[in-house]
Amino acid sequence: MQIASKIYTKKIELTVRERVFRILCNTFRVLAVLLIISAFIVDLNPSRILVGPDGITASLSLFTSGFTGTINRNLRHLFGRRFGAIYTPGAISSNSVLLLRLSSVVIFLGIIAIALGTCMTLAGKRIKQLGGWLPIGGSVLMLIGLAGVLIAYSQVSNSQDSRVVPNIPFGFYVFLIAAFIALFLAIVNRVVMPKDREAATNTNFKIPKKYKLFLYVIPVLILTFLIAYLPLWGWRYAFFDVPITGEVSRSNFVGLRWFREIFTNPASRQDMLWVMRNTLIMSGLGIASSILPVLFAMFFAEVKSRNLGRFVQTFATLPNFVSWVLIYAFAFTIFSTNGVFNNIFGGSTDHLMTSGPAVWMQMLGWGVWRSLGWSAIIYIAAISGIDQEMYEAASIDGAKRFGKMWHITFPSLMPTFSVMLLLAFAGMLSNGLEQYFVFANAFNRDHIRVLDLYVFQIGLGVGGEANIGLATVIGMLRTAISLVLLLIANYVSKFIRGESII
Repeated sequence: MQIASKIYTKKIELTVRERVFRILCNTFRVLAVLLIISAFIVDLNPSRILVGPDGITASLSLFTSGFTGTINRNLRHLFGRRFGAIYTPGAISSNSVLLLRLSSVVIFLGIIAIALGTCMTLAGKRIKQLGGWLPIGGSVLMLIGLAGVLIAYSQVSNSQDSRVVPNIPFGFYVFLIAAFIALFLAIVNRVVMPKDREAATNTNFKIPKKYKLFLYVIPVLILTFLIAYLPLWGWRYAFFDVPITGEVSRSNFVGLRWFREIFTNPASRQDMLWVMRNTLIMSGLGIASSILPVLFAMFFAEVKSRNLGRFVQTFATLPNFVSWVLIYAFAFTIFSTNGVFNNIFGGSTDHLMTSGPAVWMQMLGWGVWRSLGWSAIIYIAAISGIDQEMYEAASIDGAKRFGKMWHITFPSLMPTFSVMLLLAFAGMLSNGLEQYFVFANAFNRDHIRVLDLYVFQIGLGVGGEANIGLATVIGMLRTAISLVLLLIANYVSKFIRGESII
């Protein structure tokens, strides 16, 4: 009875320890995610100690402070030759800036170590124990980096220049508290980690499948955040009168001024109507021609010669990798006044390059020629997945080649075509920029200026004064409308086909 009671007590202790360990691991994972996100937020940058009247390092995150030379460029621009002086009284030493950058790198590497340690807790017992040391090391690295920031602050504070107002940012205290919390959790996590006698000799580093699949998708999630979501921080420009330097502050905050500008200013409203007309026409022509890649894939699948098939696919796909600048040069060589077409046939094709109404069909033609083979790849792959027994049964029933294409291949491609069509409908306001930018001229600009080109021209001040705030507002509205169109397309797909795309 006593032996059984001791075994039962050990099981209870082990169960409690495992529960505490899991809670600590989950807490650590949340903390690691928050630290990684905070490393890219400007207002939480612990190294932003040189915030002065000229906004030095005011727009830098922790990651940017450590891995770019923006601090050095800003200081050289502000102080000129005085920057870099080590012994000149009142000057900022370049060693202080170097220490600040190295401290930012150390803090960021500490965050990465904590994140890796939390990922290793998802693995087997052996790698889990090894991963328990990484958060401790990462927390220590963060504290070392924060100490370096304090030293750099003390050095910079000795500067007598009125253009520098050093202060300890709010983000410094946030990261300091987070580092101590991480260190405490890491030590406690290491103590309560379930002991296993086999762990010392177990060399199995395998990760359970459910966690392995999650770790596989982490790089994709990180890249998606950096590429798709982090740039949304630029939407703050919609509420400021942004100068050409891109710096924002309370002095140039304008609220909803640029949102009202689109609807209340007659010139802006008229431009938006023309731009939306061109955008919708070009998108409508693109959607109407979206059946062409399906037909190309169907006829390509009927090519029985392997060599001929490779040639056709290469010849049709190659234009997708040609720059729009080269395509414009090619079009100009053929259809300009002294082009090949006019020299051979003696006609005049100037209207194809300069006429407004003809530019829509011209853009459609060049777009189809460039993307036909590339767009057909997904349909060719879908055709290869069709059950061949269906074709054999159709041949037994006497169906010819075109009969099998119409009754088997075409219906089998309709689900894929429906998804692509609905996605194209959701992206009606995004026509791209390069094609219309290189083909635009003074004669066709009223017909070729689509929404992407319009935002580009407003943001850079092409043909007028640059207005980054208004360009940002238009981009935000385009994103919102595209999201609404996607939801409508998803509802239509679910209503007609019984399947949704999101």
